[in-house]
Amino acid sequence: MSENKMYLTKIVGAFIFVFGIFFLLLSVVNIFNDVEFIQEYKACIEVSKFDPSVIDTCKANVSDGLNVVIRSNQVELSTGQYLKVYIKEIIEVLLAVLLIIVGDFIFQARTIKKREEKAIVKPVIKSTKRVVRKKKKK
Repeated sequence: MSENKMYLTKIVGAFIFVFGIFFLLLSVVNIFNDVEFIQEYKACIEVSKFDPSVIDTCKANVSDGLNVVIRSNQVELSTGQYLKVYIKEIIEVLLAVLLIIVGDFIFQARTIKKREEKAIVKPVIKSTKRVVRKKKKK
């Protein structure tokens, strides 16, 4: 592999690694954002018990924020809707971690091959023939 290709793979690996770090940060921020949407919706439901006209606005806000559809006869979020929100965020975090691992692997790929080539060298052991001498009788 020429030096230019080696530098290109290191640049691509570093780019993927940095993109994975930024994507991980964005995913963690989105988790907190979605949790906040859910808490706001629960608080909005409590307010709607006293003012029923607010519930439609609450449903529209949480539907837009979480990308879930809330039916007209539904007040609370269902278990499936909670799972959809949280599993989507977990998948995004895992994808970001995968990007970080792939970027690191690509960045260090050439270095690992050089280490393996150097590690294969085995030492040569030379043996000498031992001379056996007979003891003289006295």
